[in-house]
Amino acid sequence: MQRQGALVEVIYEAQIVGSDGSTAVFSLTDSELILGRSSNVAISLPDESELELEHLLILARGEEGCWVSPAARAATPVYLDGQELRSALVPWGTELHIGSLALRLARSERRRWHWFTPVRSGIVAFALLVFGFVGWSYSQPKATTKIDSGRTRPHPVLFEAVNRCPPNGNAQRTAERAGYVAQSRADRYAYDPRDGIRAVVRFEQAASCYETVGKAGMAGEMRARAGRLKEIIDADYATERLRLANAIDQRVWSDAVRATQRLVLLTEHLEEHDYVQWLKQIRRQVSAEAQHHPE
Repeated sequence: MQRQGALVEVIYEAQIVGSDGSTAVFSLTDSELILGRSSNVAISLPDESELELEHLLILARGEEGCWVSPAARAATPVYLDGQELRSALVPWGTELHIGSLALRLARSERRRWHWFTPVRSGIVAFALLVFGFVGWSYSQPKATTKIDSGRTRPHPVLFEAVNRCPPNGNAQRTAERAGYVAQSRADRYAYDPRDGIRAVVRFEQAASCYETVGKAGMAGEMRARAGRLKEIIDADYATERLRLANAIDQRVWSDAVRATQRLVLLTEHLEEHDYVQWLKQIRRQVSAEAQHHPE
């Protein structure tokens, strides 16, 4: 006697309409994927001139939705419903726009029908159980100590203290100098995360000093620059925490090393926080794993 059954497969896709009207579909997995012009990324669109080499990080999170994070210095912003997108977990069905390119994050289900007999199914199930047990038994000696991914670990806020103008000295000169130094450090943020943190401090100091001398317009400009840079850094901070957790869970140690190094630099000024101490411990662990399991 045969019976008919159905297997339900959930499919996650990035559906892209290019600037020339062409369409392309890419499968999304539970690993992070990069969209850009580079031939080395998973979603490679070399003919889209408005894209950076690595423009957008995409990570499917199952039924939760999809995590997306644009490159911090991308010349062409990513828009969601007409608003510029930083980093966010968006629901399936969301459509993003990057210049003239449209990207839809889609979830669908596919049913596959098949015929089976109860006797045959029982034999197959028993065989799978036996082989699964044998495989599990052989795998036990190779088990390694589980490393905490930090996914639920409390993390510090990067910016809390308000930076004031020094009470002594020439406030006008201090404002001009602080603004110049802040912009120089902001330009180096991509190479050293610590410079981004220092730039925010200097922008806020410049704003305070401009307020002291009655230049509200310049003060507002400095605060706006500090705010924009804070948004970029906070988005990168969230992305690196997610990247570290995924890399540890998936045992991609080279990615874990890179994420940990960047997080350590971003939080260097928060030395006493438990999360920062944990990061330093994790850096040693993932570095050891990367050496023992080179990719």
